[in-house]
Amino acid sequence: MVDSLAMKLLYHLPYATSISTVMAMLLASVVVVCGVVLLHARKDGWLDKLGPMAFASVVLLACLIAFALQQWWFDVPLPRSRTALFLVPLLFFIPVQGLVAWPAGSRIPMVMACAGCIPLLVHQWRSANLTYAVEWKPEGEVARMLQMIQQDHAPIAELRPIVTLAAGFESAGCVPYYRAKDSLQWLKVRPREFPQPFEQSDYYIVEYDGYDRVDTLNWELLYFSEATGTSLFRDGRWRHPPRVVQRERNDLEAEGVPGRSAEQHVSGAHSVRFDGAVRSTQGLVLTVRDTMLAGTYQLFGSARILQPDDRNWVSLVVRVVRGEEELAKADVNSALQMHRSGEWGPVVVSLRPDRMLLPGDVVHLDAWPLMDNTVMFLDDLELVMLE
Repeated sequence: MVDSLAMKLLYHLPYATSISTVMAMLLASVVVVCGVVLLHARKDGWLDKLGPMAFASVVLLACLIAFALQQWWFDVPLPRSRTALFLVPLLFFIPVQGLVAWPAGSRIPMVMACAGCIPLLVHQWRSANLTYAVEWKPEGEVARMLQMIQQDHAPIAELRPIVTLAAGFESAGCVPYYRAKDSLQWLKVRPREFPQPFEQSDYYIVEYDGYDRVDTLNWELLYFSEATGTSLFRDGRWRHPPRVVQRERNDLEAEGVPGRSAEQHVSGAHSVRFDGAVRSTQGLVLTVRDTMLAGTYQLFGSARILQPDDRNWVSLVVRVVRGEEELAKADVNSALQMHRSGEWGPVVVSLRPDRMLLPGDVVHLDAWPLMDNTVMFLDDLELVMLE
């Protein structure tokens, strides 16, 4: 909690010493200020003016005790990064109230208050740049990294219909803007959830808190930003032409398919109509053959979807199951890959399981509409396993 709060509080400044040491020095400064205030208040007889300071101290202590009890009893994670930022004004409210209560005529509180302004001046100086905003620093070079991916990625083809990108939290949150702006519907972004590893992808944007998860054996560094501290890596394992190992297809033409309709179609004469009455349909199931060797494979699930707008969509979900255990799962929102609403468009979901697939493992591909207030159509489900 302390380390992540320090990173966010000081906007990812490079530290000459450990982050824990920096935070210890900061907390020690607060304690010293409070000690000086209490000493002079007792000496000069104005302890009665420190009521707000005492109240804030009790509130801060109660918060810390509550964090410990929640983690101990309910395994609730400690606050980190932005979720712990409320502790900063609460902590500094204590010495500030002590300085405000100090009787007029002394220079001590003025000197301490001026010293407290130094970090604000440093922050303003660092904010005067055209590369990034300090409050969302890793995003500063995302546009450049996406341009590099556009120039570097393997050609989009039938067996390689999308490009996948795993990115840190702040970088991933900005990719949808550039995807819409630059028509990058072929790019699928996978946000990394700290402290989990990155999902296997074609490219990786690594932020300040992800360098311990870099696969130095398989990832190639394409770009490092000195300004933001973020890096773009390429996974060399997925650059080679893929080979089809197994393939399953469902054109949704068979009688008895839930939602089967002749109103719209891509191939054949039917598709599936999702509406208030039909909320699911037949999916695809692929069982890893006994003749296959255990190994790492890439899975692509695809479909053709027709939706009137981007307020409702169909989610394609691919899952790998071994017995009762779900080994891996991925999904995609069809609205993110549509070039034009009101027209049939391809939607693709990609999954590269971190665990080796074994004979008998089962892969499921399903399609689920988000809401039932819009009529949408689904056609030509396909599930492919690549080596």
